[in-house]
Amino acid sequence: MEEKIKIIISELGEIRVKKNINLGDYIESIIAGDAGALFIATSTPELIKAIYLCRELKLDYLLIGSGSKIVIVGNNFKGMVIKNRSHNLKIFGVKGKVSRAGIGIREAFIEADSGTNLSDLSAFCTKQGLGGFEDLSDIKGTVGGSMLSNFLLRENTTSVKVLNKFGSEIVKGLNEITGKDIILKVIFHLKAKEV
Repeated sequence: MEEKIKIIISELGEIRVKKNINLGDYIESIIAGDAGALFIATSTPELIKAIYLCRELKLDYLLIGSGSKIVIVGNNFKGMVIKNRSHNLKIFGVKGKVSRAGIGIREAFIEADSGTNLSDLSAFCTKQGLGGFEDLSDIKGTVGGSMLSNFLLRENTTSVKVLNKFGSEIVKGLNEITGKDIILKVIFHLKAKEV
């Protein structure tokens, strides 16, 4: 185990991988135990690299977002916890019309990294004049961790990019996701707020 952690550190950086830590400082849950190592991935490529390394080394890993739905009690987790903080949000497609009043966006496609906080997603969409995610502003959690349980996210999803059990990045429909898939990015389709 210690040798595997050393290899992870050599690949991801000594400053970035923390050894023998208490998860209480890194998750929202009030009940937390210890972990053998922790890496905070701040981008999708970092997240994928950390997962690849753990899989290649056959090192147990636990992927978390904000940790609002995680409870580790009793025995400590001996493997590596990967905290997903990838949080890019972007608009990549809009539909609308041009009139004398200006350009009016009627609907848009939003791409969100799986580590994006729900409150950040809500604020981004509100700032863009898009409706549908206002009720997410006070909910703890991330897009990836809440994707399969949150109705608002599910009803506005068009596709999901996942890392499958074979290590391939593929796009799936929401109903095609399995327990072996790791959600990387989600495409949402939202309409402009009615004024």
